[in-house]
Amino acid sequence: AAATRDSLATPRQIVRPPEPRRASEKEYAAAAAAGTGTGTRAASRAGAAREEASPSSPSPPPKTYSFSVVRKFPHDPFAFTQGLVFLAPDTLFESTGSVGGPSTVREVDLTTGAVRNRRELSREHFAEGLALVSGGAELAQITWRSGRGFRYDRTTLEPIEAFDTPLEDGWGLTVDPHDENRWIVTDASEHMRFVERPRGKAEDDAEGEDSDSRVASRLALAESVPVRDGDRSIRFTNELETIGEEVWANVIETECIARVDPRSGAVVGWVDMTGLRDALDPGAPTKAGVLNGIAADEKSGRIFVTGKNWPNLFEVTVHETDADLEEVRKTCWPPMSLPQYGYP
Repeated sequence: AAATRDSLATPRQIVRPPEPRRASEKEYAAAAAAGTGTGTRAASRAGAAREEASPSSPSPPPKTYSFSVVRKFPHDPFAFTQGLVFLAPDTLFESTGSVGGPSTVREVDLTTGAVRNRRELSREHFAEGLALVSGGAELAQITWRSGRGFRYDRTTLEPIEAFDTPLEDGWGLTVDPHDENRWIVTDASEHMRFVERPRGKAEDDAEGEDSDSRVASRLALAESVPVRDGDRSIRFTNELETIGEEVWANVIETECIARVDPRSGAVVGWVDMTGLRDALDPGAPTKAGVLNGIAADEKSGRIFVTGKNWPNLFEVTVHETDADLEEVRKTCWPPMSLPQYGYP
């Protein structure tokens, strides 16, 4: 989810900033108990998820999947895709990152790849995950190496407000399939964090204020669920998309998508997308990076994928295979650490 984790296809050398301190699990648990106003509910959900994922009740092994290309669309090869959302009948919303800026949030024509509208972030922010929220009326976007995020009006991309998550690093963002008022965010750890906006008198009073004069709202941690494939922790889940009751996640430095049960954190399927890059149009002005970007049409079931600096976006179908799970794991499991990028 960050530019220097993969090739930027630019001639300049990128120097990573030092890694921020990430809160411990005890600190996250304390935040969940103190900050949500729904501690009992959060604790109940977290307990249920831990029980499902415990060694005494192991999850079944993940299924294996492959893909077929249905259609290929043009895509901006200069878009370093970090977040992707589809809106019927023919609209994509995309979050693009750039070291030194400007990162963007943009509205894109699916068929032509043309950018219909865009808004640039200030240069200190590197854009990451993107999701449709508030019943589809708004877009939410998070940023890398930061807990800061932004909400936009979907139709105009005008900013509504800034918000802060409990994380100090932002990667993926999507909506909880079981509660549209909760968002799922990821960082460099193996955890999916469930966050929600606490409602209180101060925030209710702020509804009438101009968004530019309002202090950034703080999202509270409701729950934290580790992502696991059997006994193996899965770190670095990147761009996220809620599809049905699952969360689909790109996994850094792989050509794979993890299908995750967000209630337990169990990986229920691996989609091996190896070979999709071979279908990219030749002669692009940038070097294509890794697979990153998943969007779904809820009504039709269509699935769209792209990658960082890819000249194309693809509609694909996914089908189960009888591939050897251990071989797929060799392809799809991310490394346990990325010290060269500042993630020990």
